[in-house]
Amino acid sequence: MSLDKLSAQPSSWSSIMKDPVMNKLLLYQIFSGLSGGIYGILIMFFIKALFGSGYQLQYALFYLVSNLTMSLLLLPGGALADRIGRRSVLRIGVSLLALSGFIATISTELWQLLIASGMSAAGSAFIGPAQSSLVADITLGYRRQKSYGIITFANITSITIGTLALFVYAAAFQHVLDQGTYYRLMLGVSAVLNLVSAIPMFLIRKSPTLEPNYHNSDSRDKTGIDNTSAEKKHNLEIAGKEEGRQADGVPLSLRRNNVALKIIVINAIIGLGAGFIIPMFSYYWSDVFYLSEAAVYAINILGYIGIGVGSLFSPWLARRARKLGGRVGTIVACQAASIICAGYLAVAPWQMNLYLAVSAYIARQDFMNMIGPLTSSLLMDHSPENRRGVINSLTSIAFNVPNGISPYFTSIILGLVPSPYGYTYSILALVVLYTIATMIYSTTRKADKLLLFGQSQRSDPKISH
Repeated sequence: MSLDKLSAQPSSWSSIMKDPVMNKLLLYQIFSGLSGGIYGILIMFFIKALFGSGYQLQYALFYLVSNLTMSLLLLPGGALADRIGRRSVLRIGVSLLALSGFIATISTELWQLLIASGMSAAGSAFIGPAQSSLVADITLGYRRQKSYGIITFANITSITIGTLALFVYAAAFQHVLDQGTYYRLMLGVSAVLNLVSAIPMFLIRKSPTLEPNYHNSDSRDKTGIDNTSAEKKHNLEIAGKEEGRQADGVPLSLRRNNVALKIIVINAIIGLGAGFIIPMFSYYWSDVFYLSEAAVYAINILGYIGIGVGSLFSPWLARRARKLGGRVGTIVACQAASIICAGYLAVAPWQMNLYLAVSAYIARQDFMNMIGPLTSSLLMDHSPENRRGVINSLTSIAFNVPNGISPYFTSIILGLVPSPYGYTYSILALVVLYTIATMIYSTTRKADKLLLFGQSQRSDPKISH
């Protein structure tokens, strides 16, 4: 879809929801989120129940296989999304993800769970770049940020409902059913929901058309454009290509794209820091404060609610919070707030104030994740449209490889440092690495302002709001 057509799109909530591609993606997010809300936490306790002592190491291996598999397949998935189309790759991904849920449900050995983990990761490796690129293909500017926000809201809200169902289920049946039946029953429900979530991806009938230079850099799409504007656009594209840039100023070469390269580096640093503690937080609550599974579910539900609301709110905030510095400034401010909250969690084993710890955890989770629509749109705005899949993949690889390794460091720390103080070292590693990443993010502010200004020149101010 040409930039002229994209810039003429309204950015109202209703127009986004009515888009024939977006409403299929939203249906997928709803059912996938319901499944994820059950599976994401339950699988951790299932591994703990299945293997007993040493479960942290078993889960770290499960997590490592997932991240390494995803890292290996993200680049092929992104390249295929650019080459054969987003729709085809999405269908492959949701099929793999649906199958993995049923394998996990019937697993009795670690190697079987590792197969399920790898297959689930493979599906996610295909879905992630294709979906993010597809949204970028059909949107621009503020509409793009709001579209990512709506998708995140739909996913997080559904995850919240799924986790709430798990909370009710745990309260009613955890001490009634046999352990094996208790876990496998809800894992089966999660697998069925994953299967249902695949259906909307097969109902997307037509993929949007990318910019003219996607297949042929010399072709021109002049539909609905008068000769004068078409000639002007033609001259802009020629001038841009002479400088190695798209007509909207985005470098066609990744080596020349400082913003995209910085975001890739940022994701590697954040991935390493997050891996130290984020995958282990469910264990943190049981080891530090001796909370039950149901209590852990409740804490996560509260966090999900904040993320969902914040995802809808963050594009609006970034557009109006000029004192923060716009989109990049909002990202930096929210990450800084999340770092402060994480710092308290590091000293919580000495404070032992459950209410403060829960508040800090929820605030850290919300501030760090509500900016997802902003970071996604930032990356896509600074990516050439015929490389969106690959750049999405490279960014995810940069996050997943270190993120899959660092939980092993935490499992070693927890084995060496008396419980529960080992978590302090892992959380401090997150704080230091997130601080470095946030400082790098702040250096992209000027380039992003210039790009957004260029986009605004293409938009009709009467319909861009």
